[in-house]
Amino acid sequence: MPPAKSLKKHLISVDVVFASPVGEARARDAVLALLPSDASADEETDGINPDWSYLEGGCLNVNFGSERLESVVAEVKKDAEPWAHAIYYSDGATDDGAVGAYTGKVKQILLSTGANEPGLTGDLTC
Repeated sequence: MPPAKSLKKHLISVDVVFASPVGEARARDAVLALLPSDASADEETDGINPDWSYLEGGCLNVNFGSERLESVVAEVKKDAEPWAHAIYYSDGATDDGAVGAYTGKVKQILLSTGANEPGLTGDLTC
């Protein structure tokens, strides 16, 4: 993580919330509208809440590749990567993970720089 001072004029994470749930294609279009024009969805993986969460929930993790994003991130982070990831939630998210199962409809998206990688259990978490 780069020092906070270098992030002063940059967004590295944003939540997108829809008034009512939308399909995955609409969610993908919303993410692509926030990323550089060369971005494309590269990998989709189902996610689950972490072991320690008291919530039963799931999500969809989507990694987006973008060479232009890498050059933007390189301005604030030494080891920049050409990735962003979006986590799609059907009912929303808390600090404890997804609220409910992932249904294929998207109410909230967490979009962040960097690829989403599996945790210690080998699973992607929500």
